[in-house]
This record gives sequence, C-alpha cells and structure tokens, in this order.
Amino acid sequence: MQGLTTEEAKKRLRIYGENRIERRKRIPPWKIFLNQFTSPLVLLLLVAALLSFSLAIARGEAYTDSILIIAIVLLACIAGFVQDYKAEQTIEALQRLATPKVKVIRDGIEQEISSVELVPGDIIVLEGGDIIPADAKLVKGELQVDESPLTGESRAVRKGEGDNVYSGCGVFAGKAVAEVFATGMRTELGKITAKMQEIEEEKTPFQLQMDQLTR
Repeated sequence: MQGLTTEEAKKRLRIYGENRIERRKRIPPWKIFLNQFTSPLVLLLLVAALLSFSLAIARGEAYTDSILIIAIVLLACIAGFVQDYKAEQTIEALQRLATPKVKVIRDGIEQEISSVELVPGDIIVLEGGDIIPADAKLVKGELQVDESPLTGESRAVRKGEGDNVYSGCGVFAGKAVAEVFATGMRTELGKITAKMQEIEEEKTPFQLQMDQLTR
C-alpha cells in the first residue's frame, strides 16, 4: 500500500487546511457570569428592583419587593451561568480528544507525523490505545472502538473493512489500516463542536417561568 506521496499530501494540506478543531477564544468563568446580566429580561428586572426600592424609600416602607426581585435575578443568572459553563467545558473536552501523533503510510513507507498534517486520502494505521485522528474508512483489519465521544455509549463497537471510524474515538483493541475522508472541522467531531459554539443556548425551565411572570 503506497498511500499519498509527500508532494500530493502538501497540496491537499493547502486545499483542506490543518487537521485541527477550531474554536472561539476561551471564555473565562467570570465573563460567562457577567454575560448573564446582559439579558433583556434581567435588565428589566433590575430596573423594576430599582424603581421598587426608590418608591419604598420615598414612602418609608420596607423594600421587601426589591429584595425579592434581586433574589430572582440572582437565581436566574446562576442557572444561566451553570448551563453556559457546562457547555464551555464540553467544548474544551472535545478539543482535548485530538491526538498529537499518528502513523501514516506515505510514499509507500509507514511513518509518524503530527496529526494536524493529515489530509483526506491519507492511509493511517490504527491499533489498540490510539485515539482516531480523523474520520476514516477501514480498508484492512478490525478494531474495537469506543464511540462514546459521539454517541455517549461507552461499550466497544466492532469495526471491520468498509466501516467508518470517527475522529476523537478511542481504539480499545485490534489493528487496522484506514483511509481518511474528512479532517478538521469537516469531521463529525468538528461538526459537533461547531454546533455547540453557534447554537443559541436554550433557556432553563426557571428562566421560562420568569418570562411568563414578566408578561
């Protein structure tokens, strides 16, 4: 099995780019928390708390309502923070699934290269203990694969000739040769990461109840 030539691999690298999962700049926890206070609903409640507090002082009354509103705002912001922080941690976990080195056949020689240099059409060698570096189709051999990063199920899945294996999944056992067909953000792992970064977070049940209260 010859694999790609070095020159062809360089050409494809220029076309497809490096095999890496891209993501937005990491958001620190304190910024995630402060972002919760930019919600129109939260701003509306803060204004209501301020007005209630001002009226209570003017009338010489207790400002119980103001305290209640502020407590509701804090609970909503904490709930939103927990949800957003978990999403941020999940994205970071997906990034850590990348493997630094991979065995590849180029110019008819098995060699070890940086996984970021992989391109579609590369022939890679996989065996027990490896993390699959890109989406690929098995052309020879058999593997027991952990697909939990994609499916959530940790049981071993048997993969044979003609089956697809996916970036970020671990190899429990076996040895196989596979042809890469997708790298970087074009892999299933890359698509999941992109969706998590782009899709607007759904509101928590508590936030939905707050929406109803302000109607």
